[in-house]
Amino acid sequence: MKSSIKVLFWLYKSKRNAQGLIPIYIRVTLDKEKIEIASGYFVLLSQWQEKKKRVQESFPEGPAINNALEVQKARIIGLYNQLLSSGDLFTVDTIKKRYLGKDEENISLLQAIEYHNKKVGELVGKSYAQGTYDNYVYLADKVKGFLSQRQGKKDIPLKLLNRQFLSEFEHYLKTFHNNNVNTVAKGMTNFKTIINMALDMEWIVKDPFRRYRNKKEEPERTYLNEEEVAVLLETPMPNKYLQAVKDCMIFQIYTGLAYADLKKLSSSHIVRGIDGEQWIDLRRKKTGTRSALPLLPQAKAILEKHGSQQDRIEEGRLLPVLSNQKMNAQIKRVIELCGLQPGGLRIEKNISTHSLRRTFATTITLSKGVPIETVSKMLGHSDLKTTAIYAKVIDRKVSEDMKRLIQ
Repeated sequence: MKSSIKVLFWLYKSKRNAQGLIPIYIRVTLDKEKIEIASGYFVLLSQWQEKKKRVQESFPEGPAINNALEVQKARIIGLYNQLLSSGDLFTVDTIKKRYLGKDEENISLLQAIEYHNKKVGELVGKSYAQGTYDNYVYLADKVKGFLSQRQGKKDIPLKLLNRQFLSEFEHYLKTFHNNNVNTVAKGMTNFKTIINMALDMEWIVKDPFRRYRNKKEEPERTYLNEEEVAVLLETPMPNKYLQAVKDCMIFQIYTGLAYADLKKLSSSHIVRGIDGEQWIDLRRKKTGTRSALPLLPQAKAILEKHGSQQDRIEEGRLLPVLSNQKMNAQIKRVIELCGLQPGGLRIEKNISTHSLRRTFATTITLSKGVPIETVSKMLGHSDLKTTAIYAKVIDRKVSEDMKRLIQ
């Protein structure tokens, strides 16, 4: 009796990565026996059509991914037909091994990294931010340097990667590159992501990260408290340039937008909300998750103030946002001016654009009793654990305030 084959695609939801992306897997069924193969592509849950088992065509990368999936399906069916015509006995596992290729077992470490980075690079601006891709490229360069300088090799088979290699590479990052604890932890987390991909693709069967524990230090999470926000609002600026910087700072404080989203903010992102009021509604550039929140009066006033500058509006931008580097430099100048005014408060904090986003999460919302789930939605976080970091900051502040009562 002729065997029958079925090939379909599905989302492996339990393998969602840090960016909230879910891997697309191929399920091959032959005579009731099933095997699963990683396609190498990732999407958000909202970008997947469950009934059609395909990516939404409206998603910018959707058509390209769907075409790639069809190519993979055609290749699997082609291998099935070849084995069928040969007359030899075979199983669905035979198809899988043929599909992955015999030489895949000897894939090298740098080949695996290059394959992963190519996939991420193709999704920059869609599922990944440019900065995320850049971090993976930096990791590749560091691995190449480590292999050359510490092991005298250009590359090694991926299957030779072990716990000792990871320990020595971590030491190399700390000594040669002088990376701090958290930078090393981030690099090793990215390395683990690539190894997880290799495990999914079945290029290796043993996970070298199985007993590896990443060490991190709690970073200083700076933000402005209520008194400092009030001082900022009241401090006059000496010129229009710094006043524009201050306006952008205030807008971030009362919206919680990340710098990249602040810079791209356009009129298309200002919508009429369910309550009939003005809302910001956009997809975060970093993660692609939706960020939606009503405009508070302070933020609305900033938009109205800058709404008449036609030259910038024609470029699709609502606010006069500088480059990130210049913005952070000028923020420091604005903070300095707050302490130079008569009766002004000297703010002894290293404030950046991200500090202003934290200020929204802590001072403007969480400390005023806004539920963490609501704050998470407004910030566009894909995981509530990310928002919980800000809640810890609030808890720490409560503890410090209470200790003052008993001193």
